[in-house]
Amino acid sequence: MFDFDDLERVLSEDEGSHASDAEGLAQPRPRQPVQEHGHVRIWAISDLHTDDPKNKEWLAHIDTKDTANDVIIVAGDISHKWEIIRATLSFFKEHYGRVFYVPGNHELWGGAEEDSMQKLEKLLKLCAELHVETAPAEVATSSRRVLVVPLLSWHHPQWDTEPDIEGWQGLLPVDQMLSDYPLTHWPRGISIKDGTAAKAVDKINDRLMDWEQILARRKNFHEVLSFSHFLPRVEANPEKRYLSYPNLAKGIGSNYLRARVETLQPDVHVFGHTHFGYDLVVDGIRYVQAPLAMSSERQSRGTTVAVGDFPDGKSRPHPFLVWHSRSGWAPRCRGAAWSAYVERYGRRPDVTSLVPSYVADCGLEPISGIGGAKAKVGWLPGRMPVWFFGPREHRIREAAAEADKVAERLRKEAAGTFKRAGTFKHRKQQIGSDEPLPIEASEVAILMNKGEVAILDVREGDFASRPAGCVPLSHPSQTSNFAALPDAELLELGERMMTGGGPRILVGEGSSPASCRHAALLLAALLRLWPRDVRPLRGGFDAWVKQGLPVEPTGSLGHGGY
Repeated sequence: MFDFDDLERVLSEDEGSHASDAEGLAQPRPRQPVQEHGHVRIWAISDLHTDDPKNKEWLAHIDTKDTANDVIIVAGDISHKWEIIRATLSFFKEHYGRVFYVPGNHELWGGAEEDSMQKLEKLLKLCAELHVETAPAEVATSSRRVLVVPLLSWHHPQWDTEPDIEGWQGLLPVDQMLSDYPLTHWPRGISIKDGTAAKAVDKINDRLMDWEQILARRKNFHEVLSFSHFLPRVEANPEKRYLSYPNLAKGIGSNYLRARVETLQPDVHVFGHTHFGYDLVVDGIRYVQAPLAMSSERQSRGTTVAVGDFPDGKSRPHPFLVWHSRSGWAPRCRGAAWSAYVERYGRRPDVTSLVPSYVADCGLEPISGIGGAKAKVGWLPGRMPVWFFGPREHRIREAAAEADKVAERLRKEAAGTFKRAGTFKHRKQQIGSDEPLPIEASEVAILMNKGEVAILDVREGDFASRPAGCVPLSHPSQTSNFAALPDAELLELGERMMTGGGPRILVGEGSSPASCRHAALLLAALLRLWPRDVRPLRGGFDAWVKQGLPVEPTGSLGHGGY
């Protein structure tokens, strides 16, 4: 979903002359259960976007050794281009024993000459032609039986019942940012806004299957897997304050879908659309999202796309393994950042005015003089930023990219060529937000008494003493590398750095303010804070001591680390 394609490019593309077949929806071709020869595995993938050349290349290199008896679940968003949809489904049919598929939102994009319901009908007929399965069926081996239930769905804004963001201006409504609104066309009387599009798509499920019969058969299966493109539960998505564009939360899920999933009670439900890796249990159902996403997303935020070693953790990539005929459901994956974050901290949708810097930087500005909670950039106290929960190799790569950006800024500042990005209005905001704001020791004393700050000692080298209770984080040796720590060590460090709801205070050497500023810029980037909220202590450790603030010995290991 979060692709923000160039609308002019999409609207001008010619998908070819594929006239809509207005006859009834095609029924899926009956299939005999797959019999086991060695083993059978069920794999899952969503949001392939194989119109992205790098995604097409990824698909061409997946490991298809010994997959002739396997099953692949394709949870939507292949492309809006007909020929790419056909080619991608044909590729899976060539390499896997069975292919199950539901369309995503991109597949229903098109011109006004063919409405989205007609395009959906044509997609189902294409699937019948290719023997791609779009209706419930059994996957049987000599020892196990799994009921697989595809569920067609569409999003509607009424699905989002969580509180909206408060205290910020510049929030765009969902119909002004989500491409589905201008790029899908619906029959008269059907629209996305009022939920009738979601209802119309959901009704097609009853034309593809006998829903009551499926529910009756459910008890005959010990293992049931359902899948959709859209989300059935809000818990399977970050709270909207964490989305770069918060109101996109109104374009991701369906109450009609939720009702079917809750009635069916599958063991596992696979979904897609949001491009966030997920492996989370909610009310006894395991929800899995394994998105390939856009190649640019895998590069810039692979920590939150990945689910363990999917999609880029192996030299020969593969879809996400869900089930194996010898062992049943694959173990839950601990390498999915957002689900790990939720399991650690829970969800707090009631927090509506606190947003990370990457959200505030998408054109938002605090509203001054509002009642209630004050608009603020940051995270709830004691919570490590979510991207640190992602796989280690991705953390290392993303941390290095942030360090390179800060180094490039410093080089340009030294050369007098640094310019703030964005619109004029946004640059005015950045002038106040993207510069570390030094703080006096007397101010630190007040904040410490309130318990509102985390103190980070960023001095490099060995010292006899340090600020009492501080987080030792030498710059640059440790500030540049802590993302590579083992998961448990990083979690302890990350939560300590995020103690308190006030600013992060950096204690450096009074003689090296430039080094402390560099550390502030880097830590702000890594912690997803505004630089003005990572505040170097003016005068450094000497000022700390002169103010009479508490110190402690560093111990025999000197300044130590982490």
